Amino acid sequence: MVNMEYQPHLLNVTDISSKLKTAESLLDIVLKEIKHVQNVLMVFLVAWCTDCSGESAKMRRLLCGVFPWIIVLDCWAHQFILVVGDVLKLKLPLIKVVDHALETIKCFLSHSIAVGLLNEQQKKADFPVILMLILPVLMRWTTHYLALDCLLTLKEPLQQLVLRSTPGAKPKAKCVVKILSQESFWKDIKVLRDLLKPFAIATNAAQSDRCQLDTILLLLGYLYHIHNNSHINAQELMDAADEVENDADDSDSDSGDDIGDEKDRLIQNLFDYPSLSDPDSQTFLFMTEFWRRGEATLRAEVELHESLTSEIPLDTDNRSESDSDI
Repeated sequence: MVNMEYQPHLLNVTDISSKLKTAESLLDIVLKEIKHVQNVLMVFLVAWCTDCSGESAKMRRLLCGVFPWIIVLDCWAHQFILVVGDVLKLKLPLIKVVDHALETIKCFLSHSIAVGLLNEQQKKADFPVILMLILPVLMRWTTHYLALDCLLTLKEPLQQLVLRSTPGAKPKAKCVVKILSQESFWKDIKVLRDLLKPFAIATNAAQSDRCQLDTILLLLGYLYHIHNNSHINAQELMDAADEVENDADDSDSDSGDDIGDEKDRLIQNLFDYPSLSDPDSQTFLFMTEFWRRGEATLRAEVELHESLTSEIPLDTDNRSESDSDI
């Protein structure tokens, strides 16, 4: 894929099933694609981006040997997801809640009666649309955040189902009922959801068509401040940015700084905040531009999920063999 003037365009597809998965083989493919981009598409290529696997990293070093002028980069959206993967691998009590959440989601999604009962509870609770639980997959970026967020949204209907559960339920159903009955489970789900949200937003911002190198710097600064200062979260930063933006719109004053000095000042303020008692207004605007775009994309994913599940029929009468376990 090549990005030209903020528009992505697909390139060729290469069948590598019979080839060795080495850096040299990957370099041959990349060189052919570069030739196609330059000679056929007539595009002036300036950079090449890949994931950070060992073979890809070696290929980028070899590519610099062929084209010393080219810029080679890691995919930072992929890097953010790798951080999420590392977080979920931590041996901490909080992270164990993911196993309980997955067990609950799998149990519901594998039994149509349970899904139908959950849909009925959502209607009784006046949900605007009927939501479906999401089974996260690590290769589907942001799905762990979306799965936990959806589970937390469905807390009330799920707890109502717990109250309706019968003593004679199957062992697996009893295990799920026990999980959903624990208030500590919901508390940990919320904490972990809030922990993953900044990474989900950063991932969407980093994989956008308009992502630039300074975007990554700002996202890293934002993530640092969010997680380094427990009393500060993304919403507080953006609320403060709204206030500063309104103040900046009302002011007609011009600092008179040249462009180079202004950029240095923005970057310096970025990493000084929140220790500064009076943060620079332009820094706030600079910091939040792509962060907002990432959050908008994340919100669009949730809305898409809601629209796809809004027309699910409620049918609890048709029982299948798999329903006998719950």
